[in-house]
Amino acid sequence: MKPAPTIRAAAVLFYITGLASLLLTGPSMAYNLLTGKSVGSLLGMNPAFGDYLGANPFGLSVATAILFGIAMVVTGALGVVAGIWLGKSLKRGGQLGILAALGMTVFGIGLVLPPWILAGPILVVLIRAGWETLR
Repeated sequence: MKPAPTIRAAAVLFYITGLASLLLTGPSMAYNLLTGKSVGSLLGMNPAFGDYLGANPFGLSVATAILFGIAMVVTGALGVVAGIWLGKSLKRGGQLGILAALGMTVFGIGLVLPPWILAGPILVVLIRAGWETLR
């Protein structure tokens, strides 16, 4: 059975956000911790971008910022799994997807990642719209 269009869209968005979390957040954090330089300074951008060791808008400690970064990577991995399961129209994909979307939103706020802050609620709406088609 083919997934509903909203479920298919949620699966694709989970692939994109999940892989981006894995491929961007993890290496960015590792680079920052190993060199003491942010990815922003590496790319010629605002040095505060990708700086887990410096000040952040919420006054999080370095340990908390690192925990948020690790949690974001884990959330990204869970999002990829949710996307795979949603692609197969599995209800457990919807359940995991809602949890991953909520985590993505919370950690996106903590790390000031606007695309993730927006993607979380969009994913929840897409999953809810196609919930009845999941098995």
